Amino acid sequence: MIGAVLRGEEEAKKWFNGVMKQKEAASYLGISVYKIRKLREENKIPYSQIFKNIYFHKTILDAWKMNKFPNGRVELVLDDESINFAHEKALKEHYKRYPELAKEKEALNKKNKPLLNNDSEIDYQVKNNGVELVIGSNHAIKTSIFLSNKAIIEMYNDINKN
Repeated sequence: MIGAVLRGEEEAKKWFNGVMKQKEAASYLGISVYKIRKLREENKIPYSQIFKNIYFHKTILDAWKMNKFPNGRVELVLDDESINFAHEKALKEHYKRYPELAKEKEALNKKNKPLLNNDSEIDYQVKNNGVELVIGSNHAIKTSIFLSNKAIIEMYNDINKN
């Protein structure tokens, strides 16, 4: 079960501090290795898993002890391009658990829609400091263009002058 999904390198730097294996984490928490293994298997403690390796992070465990971090596996998604099938499944499970995040995601998807129809080869994504246009398809070369907010305002003003 997914407990938390961390997005981006900054979130990873914030939370993934003091990496420990099970034995070290058990010692840090003052419990047995058997107990920490059982907590992890029952998704009652936050942990990270890379292939078969299980990791715990001091910062996350400290927050968890104060009930400020959810139980379960911690997933890291660096960027949207790196989301593979396993991450999609994990995110769907995460959104079921936290429906308010699903509403935010849905609002973002409405904001970032194709410019033409569903077969469009032009998409855009609104960001804090501008708009990213993606031109192309999966079957051809894709090109990304970033327009700053200032450039968009200038274009808008030029269009309205005519």
